[in-house]
Amino acid sequence: DLSESLSLLLATLESTADGILVVDRHQRVSSVNARFAEIWNIPASMHQEKRDEALLNHVLSLLVDPEAFRHRVRELYEHPADESFDTLLFRDGRVIERYSKPQMIEDRIVGRVWSFRDVTKFRRAEQAIEESHRRIDRLLSTSPAVLFSFRPEFPFEVTFLSSNVVDQLGYEPALFLGNPDFWKQLLLPEGMKRGPGWLERLQDDGHFSDVLRFRHRDGRIRWLSIELRVVSGTGGQPAEIVGSSSDVTDRIESEAERDQLRASLARSEAMSAIGSLVGGVAHEVRNPLFTISASLDAFEARFGTRPEYRNYVAALRGSVDRLSRLMNELLDYGKPPRFNLESIALHETVAMAIELLPNPMPRPGIVIENQVPVDLPRLLLDRDLVLQVFRNLIENALQHLPEQGLVVVSAAPTAWSGRPGVECRVSDSGPGFNPGSIRRIFEPFVG
Repeated sequence: DLSESLSLLLATLESTADGILVVDRHQRVSSVNARFAEIWNIPASMHQEKRDEALLNHVLSLLVDPEAFRHRVRELYEHPADESFDTLLFRDGRVIERYSKPQMIEDRIVGRVWSFRDVTKFRRAEQAIEESHRRIDRLLSTSPAVLFSFRPEFPFEVTFLSSNVVDQLGYEPALFLGNPDFWKQLLLPEGMKRGPGWLERLQDDGHFSDVLRFRHRDGRIRWLSIELRVVSGTGGQPAEIVGSSSDVTDRIESEAERDQLRASLARSEAMSAIGSLVGGVAHEVRNPLFTISASLDAFEARFGTRPEYRNYVAALRGSVDRLSRLMNELLDYGKPPRFNLESIALHETVAMAIELLPNPMPRPGIVIENQVPVDLPRLLLDRDLVLQVFRNLIENALQHLPEQGLVVVSAAPTAWSGRPGVECRVSDSGPGFNPGSIRRIFEPFVG
């Protein structure tokens, strides 16, 4: 029975993955297995060595920190009841876990058992995983796209969000992870209205993309390109929704600016062509108009006092005067602009524009109020052009008012791009602009 037990014990020691060393109370080697010799590169000549000190001197050369190893061994021999667990670093890069505890027979300590396990592969795998996690964190934090995932069912709780969301929207990821409705509060209303549509797309196609507007923490509106995809789990059921968001605000704004620039260039080219055309037309019309005016002067000098001609002469004279003013304006429109700047009081200029309104303006029941402050600072402007601007705006308002109405001209100090200025308003109680005409408001002959 004893030999059988001893055989079983030796077989067990040799079959274990750990290197085993057993020493007695006098630090003599009682037992050692082949795995111990393999881990510590013990030559065959030392396999029968019984002195622990001889083995200790051999293994010290293999360690990164031999003095710490020797110190711990001495501590344990001085305190035979202590147990110990630590990690050893070898010069060749291996990592060995060392475990030691007293050998007991009943209640007596008769020696010490040392076990050594090579965990180099596990540690390298752990390091590789940690490095992979660090690499992923670096990629996520420096990526222009925010990556996220959320549950596929209501209330669509966010389960992961990359840290670079702080750069995109100004908020820490924890705010999104702790509140399922937080991201919905940042999405502008039109995006929420499209919610049912993207849910249907996800259910039908398994993916969805759109460009939505979100409000940044600083109040700015950011355009985000959203990509969503359903990830299936066991049985093909949706397990989660993963996605990314990229800030495309600059691209959209630059595209809008480019479109505006193209439209402005097209309008400028059209205005230039119109200017050349109307200038030529005005020149051609002015001579016949002068003949009509001269003939009307002669007719008025001879027959203007007769009652039966008086109304006709007045109507013709008003029409000729209006055509003359129109021709002068057309000729001015076709010329390069030249400004005659002078210091003017805006209240007085508006009052003059109201006085110069043609009869029968304003009609009975129409009130025009000049609410421009008298003490407004004087402005350096072309008086004639400003008069024309206010007169045209007021006339346009009067033409579209019903039988009774109100036209108000007002002004107030303001700033534009950091420079002081004055904001002028002409408002009325009429129906307002046709939405389709707003875009063409600065084109000539659009009323």
